[in-house]
Amino acid sequence: SFPTRRSSDLFGAEDKPELLWVRCLSVDENILTGELLNEPTKNFGCHAGDLIKFGVAQIGEQNILLHLPTK
Repeated sequence: SFPTRRSSDLFGAEDKPELLWVRCLSVDENILTGELLNEPTKNFGCHAGDLIKFGVAQIGEQNILLHLPTK
């Protein structure tokens, strides 16, 4: 089981991360798939309503969710 909504960090090649909200829909191994709930202010190539894949990264003692581009 996983939370319905989580925040996920999206990173651009030269940008600082942007915190966005994602509705988790499925989990396959260590990769989660969810619907992006809000529109990014930067151009990450995805938009509100898109399905995105993301994974969990541990930084120190904190787990963060990171977008995994598919293109």
